[in-house]
Amino acid sequence: MDKRLLHRLHTALPFLAATLAYLISYARDPRRPAAADLAQGWWTFSDQGRYLRSTLAWAVGNLDPAQHWYLPGYPLLAVPFVHLTRANPFLLPDLLFLLASLWLTGALAARLAPAWRHARLAGLLAFLGTSVLPPAVLNVWVTPWTSTPQTAATLGCLLATLMVLEQPGAATVWRRVLAAALCAGAIAAFRPADAVTVSLVCGGAMLLRTATAWPGRAAVLRLVAAGLLGGLVPVAVLLALHLLVHGWQLGEYLSYSAYLGFEWRILPLQWVTLMLDPRPLMAEGPGLIARLPWIVPGLAGMVACLVSPPLGGRRGPHALVVTLAVALVLQYLAYRDLHPQGLWRYYNFHYFKWVLPVFGLYAVLLCAAAAQRRWAGVAAGVVAATVLLPWRAELVMLDGPALPPQAGRTVALPGGLGVWDAVLIPADGTFETIYHGTHNYYFGENDRIWYGGTGRITAYAVPNGVMLTPLLTLPMEPGKVVFDAGTLARGSTPPRLARQRIVLGAPCFLSSRRWPLAGCAAPTLIPPPGPGAAP
Repeated sequence: MDKRLLHRLHTALPFLAATLAYLISYARDPRRPAAADLAQGWWTFSDQGRYLRSTLAWAVGNLDPAQHWYLPGYPLLAVPFVHLTRANPFLLPDLLFLLASLWLTGALAARLAPAWRHARLAGLLAFLGTSVLPPAVLNVWVTPWTSTPQTAATLGCLLATLMVLEQPGAATVWRRVLAAALCAGAIAAFRPADAVTVSLVCGGAMLLRTATAWPGRAAVLRLVAAGLLGGLVPVAVLLALHLLVHGWQLGEYLSYSAYLGFEWRILPLQWVTLMLDPRPLMAEGPGLIARLPWIVPGLAGMVACLVSPPLGGRRGPHALVVTLAVALVLQYLAYRDLHPQGLWRYYNFHYFKWVLPVFGLYAVLLCAAAAQRRWAGVAAGVVAATVLLPWRAELVMLDGPALPPQAGRTVALPGGLGVWDAVLIPADGTFETIYHGTHNYYFGENDRIWYGGTGRITAYAVPNGVMLTPLLTLPMEPGKVVFDAGTLARGSTPPRLARQRIVLGAPCFLSSRRWPLAGCAAPTLIPPPGPGAAP
């Protein structure tokens, strides 16, 4: 067989495999809706239902703000397919973004390991191994999410930026700057916070490289103009569409997202509970690393490539990729609405979708570094993993005066609680009524409502009750929580104050029935109801 034909066949097979896997997973998904009906399948979910409602409204020109929660980017992509794939107009767009992300990962690998003639194929296989073969990850490609187009746009911006860094003085480099800026601007139509981070990292890298390899004033002005044009065009289109629907108001999605925001003080806690394991802090789990184990060698590979890049790679491109990966992972971990109990129950790990194949690629590069005996880089990667992994999250009960026991929907809260504090309340309710309940919080003598629902305080369902954890420092005045219907406090036992902390120790996902780790069993912090309950 001709070598060129064989090469094309090898390149085409991963795309065929990804397409077949996607369609088979879609056909077998028990949540797959049979019609574009908000009462069927995953259209009953909060996010997916809002996507569909907006798409159907755009398809008939309905600009009622009540029909458009999210930004218009993702819903509009599905409008041409409303009558083609009626049950799920996102079916084909999501498949195309999956295949685009597959191709972009291969192209990214070819630039990170230029001396390896099989680098592109290795990148394609890394994507298949991390985003297609694991059923849980493929599931968040099959189910509509705004992170699907964001993944392709982020990888596209990253690839275009790498091409700019390779030849900053080339006559046609402005086209690559334009492409990078278009991708970064397009992200704003799906996930605005991600667009800011991607723009800062990739734009900063291009500016730094251009400044160090000064191509002349005229060339620099062309590059700046290309960057501004590429970024402003999609943003201008987004703004025009937003004005059509919401006028000069932010709209519910942007207002709610801005209100939630990020809390950087809880990053260590979020690293342990989301990436490693939330036990024994709460009986939930596992973390991302336990379910997706290639993240660990991927992290080590990132450090190894920064110290001693294998396969003809250079530190500059690796520094860009690693910086963006770390920046976005930290951003996701700091997001106040990302919790251990929603990571797998509600597929919230989809936030990390774009970086999973990048971790897989760096796991391959770690093996390449070891094969080339780049021991300094390998050792640095192992040390980094050793520092990041052996941690646990636990809850420590605080001494002091107990809160007054109160039965019913109203429970007193102390003032001044911080983001590492918690209040344990004996209560009855289901997971849904506790976690998704619209609980109201009041502070001050005049019962000033501070926030209703989620966003500033999280209500976790724990054995025998509720654990409230602030997402930012609460007002100093004493307050109270009024639970939503379906959650009732038991007055027989008073609430207790506790503090979350992280401690050095093997993560609890390593514990098993045969080899149990001491301290990983979630303690019963709230006594069960009944006459034997402790006061």
